[in-house]
Amino acid sequence: MTAAERSFNVYAAKGRTCIDRTFERLVGRWKALNRCSSMGQASFVPDVILTCCILHNIAEQYGSPYKDAWSECHSEEDVTPEQPHWECQITSMDGEDVRNRLTKYMCDRFPVIVDDEDL
Repeated sequence: MTAAERSFNVYAAKGRTCIDRTFERLVGRWKALNRCSSMGQASFVPDVILTCCILHNIAEQYGSPYKDAWSECHSEEDVTPEQPHWECQITSMDGEDVRNRLTKYMCDRFPVIVDDEDL
């Protein structure tokens, strides 16, 4: 793995960590998001998610306190619903090409880092 690829991996991991924390707060504040799969009509789910995101952003913007207890989960099922079995049938190398292009883009525009302590 090249230095640019390692650097890309560190940036990607940091981005995922930020996104994970954001979703934790979003789902913590709006428990209905834990039950999206059981809401019945699938067409209704995007509206629920969008509404929760808008309300969450308003609450954050106006400094509404977030209670850490909201992030606590009592069971794994509350957070991760059972996933259907799926085998990837994709044989294209398009994903690898996209990753290589993103790696080059990041390398050209951001400092190359060796590990996350460099951020």
